[in-house]
Formats: sequence, C-alpha cells, structure tokens
Amino acid sequence: MNIAITGDTGLIGTELKEYLRDNGATTVSLSRNKVDIHSIIELSKRLSGVSTVVHLAGVAHNPNASHDDYYQGNVVFTKTLCQHIATANSRNLCNVTKIIMISSIKAMGESTRPGEPFRHNDDCEPEDDYGKTKLAAEKQLREVCDNAGIEWVVIRPPLVLSKKVRGNLGLIQTISQKGIPIPLAGIDNKRDLVSIHNLCSVILAAIKNPNKLREVFLVSDGKPLSTPEIIEYATKTSARRAKLIKLPQFIRNTLTQHQHKHGLLRRLFGNLEVDINHTSKTLNWHPRKEP
Repeated sequence: MNIAITGDTGLIGTELKEYLRDNGATTVSLSRNKVDIHSIIELSKRLSGVSTVVHLAGVAHNPNASHDDYYQGNVVFTKTLCQHIATANSRNLCNVTKIIMISSIKAMGESTRPGEPFRHNDDCEPEDDYGKTKLAAEKQLREVCDNAGIEWVVIRPPLVLSKKVRGNLGLIQTISQKGIPIPLAGIDNKRDLVSIHNLCSVILAAIKNPNKLREVFLVSDGKPLSTPEIIEYATKTSARRAKLIKLPQFIRNTLTQHQHKHGLLRRLFGNLEVDINHTSKTLNWHPRKEP
C-alpha cells in the first residue's frame, strides 16, 4: 500500500504515519513544505504509485483564526487538493482511487440529547466556523470525487486522545500539577472520545475496504465518559492526579441551565455521544478497548 497524507507533521498525522508503516504501508508526505498542491505536475509526481490519499490538513481550533482563515484552510484547500488529484488522474499522471478526509464531529453539532447519539446520516447543524467549514469541505470532497469517479470517505472523530495531551485537557493537566482543586466532581454526563490508536485503525480499515466507498463514518472508543472521568484520564500519567471537588448544587444548576449559551459549559456539563454501529458494520471494524 502506498498512502499519501496531508498534514502528516501534525499530532494525528505523525501517529498515523507510524501506524500505517507498522501495518505494511508506505507513506508519502503531502505536507505543504514538501509539495505545492497548486502545481498539478508537482503533485502528480508525489502521487506516483499512490492509491489512497488521507486528507488531515486544515485549520483546527484557533482562537486567533478568522472565518476566512478557516474557509481558506479547510474549504478552499480541500477543493483545490481534490480537483488537482482528479485532473492528474484524468491526464494519466497518477491513479488515486480513494480520498479519505478526516473531518470532525463538530460538523454535526456541539451536543446531543441524552440517549440520542449522533448517527452517520443525521442532519448536520454545525455552530462555529470550524464545524461549518469542515462540513463545507466535506461537500467539496464529495462533489469533486463523484464527478471524477473517485471513492471518498469522510470520518468524523470527536475529541482525539493521545499521549500528548493538548487544548483544554492540557490546561487541566497543568492545573492539576499545581495542586489546584477542580470543581467538576459529580457531573454525570456522557461524552464520546476516540484514542489515537482507534482513529488510526479505522482509517486503515477504510483504506483496505474493497468496496466502492462513498460514506460518512463516525468513530469513538465505544464507551462515553463523564467530565470527571475525562479529567482523571488526562491526569492519570501525571505526577499529581487531579483533585476534584463538587460545586454547590445551586451553582451547578445555574451553570447547567446556561450551558447552551457557552461552548465551554456545554463541553463540561453536556452530552456528546456518537453511534458507531454503521462504521463497525460497514468496515468490519471495532474499537480497541481503551482505559
């Protein structure tokens, strides 16, 4: 297997390269500092012998990014990449048969109702620039690939867990190391996450699947965690574990009532569950049990 990867220098890309190589694949970098995707000739040279492209690159959560930053980095970049691959194919400069895009569960929305997980064919209602441009990028992928006869796969992961804790989990880890109590004990919500291993394994399953795939897949570890459990996971390898305390009930009630207005509160108190039955059945894939 010769697999090309955009964004292969990022957190997921670095892990994916190692995982694919461990499973017998040869990987080709489509990092922007390695190839100019605006040059069809240069791109096609990198794609010589490549059957599948895994598209990871894009603008992720960045408080300093504007809407245009997200649009250019996610939508325009995806459209350009797919169009140029299709053109190179049509000129017999390469023969890419499948493009797999790693999108985000945020393309569907920010939260779910109790007992009503996101399903792969649900209507999408993204709320922020990141989620909206990921959904728009998926549309560009589908349109270009359908017109060019290229298989496409969209994978929408929730929060990805790895040994390199980052973002809000990294902040929690830092707070814990300082011995500062975290007032989030007793929250009984359900949030699906996915380990980097399980994400890489579902990507490989999509690469190897022999069927003509034009599908959206949701992925998770198969067991949602509460906010306190997520915090415990983030600090389990730290020298100092998280010290969780309960907020007074009236404060918790107030925060819960207003969570729909604030993204952070929704992530702390709300639910985000995904149904992976379609993924498991179609790809004959099952997540490895994670701690």
